[in-house]
Amino acid sequence: MLHLDGNLLPAEQRGAAETGLPELRKLIERTDVEGADFRESKLVLVGEGEVGKSSLLAAMRGEPFDPDRGSTHGIEVKTLELAGPGADPADAISLNAWDFGGQKAYRPTHQLFFTAPAVYVVVWKARQGPMQGFVDYWIDLIRRRTSDANVKIHIVATHVDAEGQHPKIDQAGIRERHGDLVGGFHFIDSATGTGIPALKAALWESAAAMPQIEREVPASWRNLRRNLIESGESYLEYDAYERRADAFGLDADAARALARIATQLGYWIHYPEIPGLDDIVVLKGDWLSTAVSLVLDDPATAGANGLVAHPRLGDLWDDPGRGPRYRYDPKFHPALVQLMEKYDISYRIAREPGRPESSLIAQLLDEAPPPLDDVWHAFGPRLARDAQLCEFLDANGAKAVPEGLMHQLIVRWHRRSLGRERFEDSVHWHSGFVIEPDPFSRALVRLEGQRLRIEVKAVYPEQFLHEFVRDLEAYAGELWPGLRLKRLVPCAGVCIDPESSEAGLFGMERLLSRRRLGKKTAECRRCWQDVPIDALLHRRPADDDEPGEAPNAPQGLDAIEQWTRTQEELRKIIGLLSDEAVQGPRFYKVELRDKGSWAKRLTHVGIRVVLWCEHSQLPLYVLDGDPSSGVFDIDVPREWLLKSAPLIRRTLKVLWSTVLPGGSVALDLLMPSFDPAAIENHLELAEESFKVIAEVGEDALAAEQPWAAGSASARSGAELRRLHAFLNKADPGYGGLERVQDRGRFLWVHRRFAGEYEPGVPTFDAT
Repeated sequence: MLHLDGNLLPAEQRGAAETGLPELRKLIERTDVEGADFRESKLVLVGEGEVGKSSLLAAMRGEPFDPDRGSTHGIEVKTLELAGPGADPADAISLNAWDFGGQKAYRPTHQLFFTAPAVYVVVWKARQGPMQGFVDYWIDLIRRRTSDANVKIHIVATHVDAEGQHPKIDQAGIRERHGDLVGGFHFIDSATGTGIPALKAALWESAAAMPQIEREVPASWRNLRRNLIESGESYLEYDAYERRADAFGLDADAARALARIATQLGYWIHYPEIPGLDDIVVLKGDWLSTAVSLVLDDPATAGANGLVAHPRLGDLWDDPGRGPRYRYDPKFHPALVQLMEKYDISYRIAREPGRPESSLIAQLLDEAPPPLDDVWHAFGPRLARDAQLCEFLDANGAKAVPEGLMHQLIVRWHRRSLGRERFEDSVHWHSGFVIEPDPFSRALVRLEGQRLRIEVKAVYPEQFLHEFVRDLEAYAGELWPGLRLKRLVPCAGVCIDPESSEAGLFGMERLLSRRRLGKKTAECRRCWQDVPIDALLHRRPADDDEPGEAPNAPQGLDAIEQWTRTQEELRKIIGLLSDEAVQGPRFYKVELRDKGSWAKRLTHVGIRVVLWCEHSQLPLYVLDGDPSSGVFDIDVPREWLLKSAPLIRRTLKVLWSTVLPGGSVALDLLMPSFDPAAIENHLELAEESFKVIAEVGEDALAAEQPWAAGSASARSGAELRRLHAFLNKADPGYGGLERVQDRGRFLWVHRRFAGEYEPGVPTFDAT
């Protein structure tokens, strides 16, 4: 295993390592053979609309001034060559300049391309002033996306000669707030050329100071990338890309590795694992962003609050009335829909007879919330209820809601929407949504000022609350590394203020710290009363008696509790073995084929492995109606069985719980006529086998550490990977299980459920 954390690798090697060790090995080997110097960095121009960003870039590129230049829609990417102070060719730096349209509707999409290392230029118009130019806003947006790492920001006022006076900006205040990130203040005029040479010199200095600006890459890679940039092409079909790569000396494997690495670094977009996206390499971010801007600017889609039929998308993307830059060949329309889904811009709604396939663009949802009486207030009146509030704090401790966060969360959690089967039942709006984590609970997520509030009604609401906030923290940390999440617990429900204000908020970290110190209470800073910490962390049902049945409960509270606990155990296994799921499934049971003689076998033993679907939590032979489906008789090393005993025991315990009353909702809904006794018989055989194994492997079980312990989960993961290798020899397809992704994590599911996670290639038929 290769550990690269903390190593300041060149961008290409970092991207290769994140793609996979084979790609990193190929890059290093090829660099040894044909290494060439490479001096390149990224330049990003941002600012409000019509402040002169495109004219500024044109002036720096030496192009004549065009007074009729229109606003940029989406993104334009061009090359800017900067000479060093002495004009030595060896000091020249090539900047990939990204010119972003400033319209507000584009910002959630554009910020996806804010990366580091890079030099940023925040542009404002002298006549409007820095306040109207939102200079601080743009600097903050850059910092949230890049975490200040390897970033330099230049602030540029335009149209200075046209205004006839030197524009004023609070340079000292901006430097105090943003420190050394500010590379300088510049005052230019693109029409006359005033200030352009000085700005280019300053940009060169910032780029030259970037880490790894001087690096070595394979000459064939460098030459191919430069050729593709200079060609101005926005995309290539994959076979055309391979031919171009071949012309520069890259074979099919090297071309594939370059495409994957360039995607990891944000240079290109190529996803070979997604049908419809495997046949195209997007070379410029403007190809996708312009397509998205055409949808966002469409009055009909905005009037429908973001709901758009795919035939309408086809009309928008291939409108004969637009120029070539704004038209897309219909064969690429499915790829555009899938890219919008990949970046959490949209999702496909449930299809109904007589209606064409449609998508929801979350950014265009209605501003006004819908009535919540039936879907939230009246739901589960006697269920336990818990809530947390989340604040996002920047490097200065100021609160900041990430741009587009709510829209992306609506898309990210749409598989739990109330409208999974009928879109009209969905409950979401511009700043909130209601979802159904499982058939017996609900969650309400909404923005309250600068805070995100998450409320859950369930038998054990803290379980989903923890899952949601943990996912939010990881998701936000990936997209906005310059922000940190702070969790707050409201006192509602346990407020002991004599005036019952229920206005107190407690920092989660503070509560947990006090609890670790043995403290039982925390002082409320609103009413100054001491509130029990356990009551804040573990909410009880609405009244002191046992809670009543949850809505949709077929078998009462006991069954709901059993089902809820089972789901929590399943989530733990899925979470702790997430890396292993890249290669194969996690849910299985093991039987000894010959319990009487296995202990006498010195090296190998015969076992039967039965695979289960991680979505429905049912064995494949039940879902397929075939007793041989997902069942494998294999021989494994005896020591593997002993080392795997802890994981086998834990998995078996969870699978047992799925067939207890209420344990598997899927069995009741999908197979109402199926006799669960058949599953129980198989599990009993597995349990008897485990008892035999345990007699010999008691040392391994006795030494088992708590499941969350790093070494314990690592050992279980290693043995699971070995099982995948054994099963691969019998059936690389794992009995027909399909690997899908849910919020970035892999699941192995039966084919009938795969469409719920990856709906396949979009269609554009009228009905």
